[in-house]
Amino acid sequence: MAEKNRKTNVRKGPIFLASKKDIRNFKPAESFIIPIQTRLDDYELALNCIIAIRITDDLYESFKGYCAIYRRNSTMEAVQENKWEGEVDTKELKHTFSTMLADAQSYSQLFKLMGPTKTKEILTNLNDVALVRGGKTPPRWPDFFQSEQFIRGFIRSSESYFAFRNAYRIINGLSLDLIDTRQTFSVKLLGNGPKFDFNFMFDKSNIFRGRIAVIIGQNGTGKTASLAKLAKGFADQKSKQALISNKPEFNQVIVFIHTASKAQFRPTSSSGLAKARIFTFNPGAPTSASADPLTQLFVDIARASDALRPSLKDLHSILEEEFHDLKLMIPMKSVYKVVDAAHPHRNYLSLDNLLSSDDRSQLLMYTYIDHFRPLIFVQSNTVIRPLSLGQLSFLRFIMTAFSNAGPSSIFIIDEPENFLHPNLISRFMRTLNKVLDLTSSIAIIATHSPFVVREVQSAQVHVIRCIEEITTVSKPRMQTLGANVSSISNEVFGDDLPTHLYEELIKHAQANSQSFTDALEKYAGQLSTEALMTLRIIMERNA
Repeated sequence: MAEKNRKTNVRKGPIFLASKKDIRNFKPAESFIIPIQTRLDDYELALNCIIAIRITDDLYESFKGYCAIYRRNSTMEAVQENKWEGEVDTKELKHTFSTMLADAQSYSQLFKLMGPTKTKEILTNLNDVALVRGGKTPPRWPDFFQSEQFIRGFIRSSESYFAFRNAYRIINGLSLDLIDTRQTFSVKLLGNGPKFDFNFMFDKSNIFRGRIAVIIGQNGTGKTASLAKLAKGFADQKSKQALISNKPEFNQVIVFIHTASKAQFRPTSSSGLAKARIFTFNPGAPTSASADPLTQLFVDIARASDALRPSLKDLHSILEEEFHDLKLMIPMKSVYKVVDAAHPHRNYLSLDNLLSSDDRSQLLMYTYIDHFRPLIFVQSNTVIRPLSLGQLSFLRFIMTAFSNAGPSSIFIIDEPENFLHPNLISRFMRTLNKVLDLTSSIAIIATHSPFVVREVQSAQVHVIRCIEEITTVSKPRMQTLGANVSSISNEVFGDDLPTHLYEELIKHAQANSQSFTDALEKYAGQLSTEALMTLRIIMERNA
């Protein structure tokens, strides 16, 4: 009877709270809205919030979102006008309000948890604007879709705009008419720093153009700074960092960089700006001690597999191809009794075993994964095989991409070769292309490596050169796809050193030789054929 009363007493309308940590101290509600106290952004708006939705009696799932109260720029300030003491029922607000979840994945996750009927009921009570179709407007806010709150707040980021356009189909269980991000577009960089023009020649009718574009050049030419401007320009529809012509329709911007470069990719002005999702390559970068990062990524992939993201089976397929002699093992809590004769490792379940189970059993297995212990790889089912730093970076990239990549995304990647052995670079490029194919996405990579350039057609290669203090962007004169790395290196970097070490050593050989025949006897096994020919020319010239 008490349980029945508890369910009956759950409040329907959303409740505004001062703090997320106080949720369980309040009378149960179908949903809570927690405004995030932020400074006003460059359009004098502060609409960010957390929307907590009741899944079971004591479990709430939290989503990032936006909340606007009629004609008010700060949600927190508008709610505080009601002189709240911890909470305010939306029915007590003086004006109407509207909300929206921040990304398409949140709508998809809510749909999976609650089903279509309950999801629509909850979002209707939240006045979620993504449900609106046919030009309808939120209650008592007739010009909402022309308001600053909607245009410069709710849909400022590419990610939230994609959510607004697609949420209705997601919560009705309909397939998305995904846009393939491959199309030709140009970018003019603005503001301080590099002011380059880039022409990206993506073309879905030309298989050799692929889904990857490259920016390459010597140190100090502005590659990373250019990537940072591109990321900000793509993520923020109001950005003044880049002017994009024929801008493709896309969902989100996912950035992979090195720890030292983070500051360049973050918004430099007031808080609340639209921004990309930023991750680092460095496997040794500091992480939260609350869980093993790779295990947590695995759980995220398992739980989030749906129409919007690559599935656990896709991850398994890539791991089998790239780590073909190894098997991934998943740590399980001690209460879960592993029955897997293929390996003797205590409380570890093989990914093969997990995927061979039915959907219901898999969902149960996910709840028993031990987040505090690492994933391991075993060879021949028994020997634990530690991964190198390069392999860990490679694995971390794969799993981070899978757990975060939504459909029609843009990947921005800075110098992946810094944490990869040359033999891994081609594997990295191949795997990246598979992720891009699975999600109808594209990638722009800054690099020093001719091994990266070799995987891309010259139409997609942008060479930054600085000659006599004038910096330009041009295409290679040679076809780079499948070309020799030495030829690519010579084409891109040239040879601008006045004197090389080997030339000084050749001069030393000349000084210590009576003739070229004498030099040949002394140094034939120590110098290359090209170096010996250079030595011969020098000695004959000075004879």
